[in-house]
Amino acid sequence: MNRNRYVFMLLAAVAAGSLGGTFSRAALSSPPVLAQAPLPPKFAPKLLRAHAFELVDEAGHIRGVFAIGSDNAAAIRLYDTEGRVIWSTGRTGIQPAGTRR
Repeated sequence: MNRNRYVFMLLAAVAAGSLGGTFSRAALSSPPVLAQAPLPPKFAPKLLRAHAFELVDEAGHIRGVFAIGSDNAAAIRLYDTEGRVIWSTGRTGIQPAGTRR
């Protein structure tokens, strides 16, 4: 096979692969499932109830807790990157449910 024919075959193979990939993505892709799309505002909850809320950073470390303490009073605690309490309010101590400190 001479050089010109080799280059032509190589370019034809690249073009066919590109067209086939583009066509298959457009023709065979499925629509996103509900878990991939945000919920419309009409489905957003109007009330959220819980015994505790935990604020976590991107690594999953607990950085804050808003919860009901042992004396049934609301309490808030904020933690630094080392897990030490840097600010708290409330009459009782609270602990994050995920990682006891």
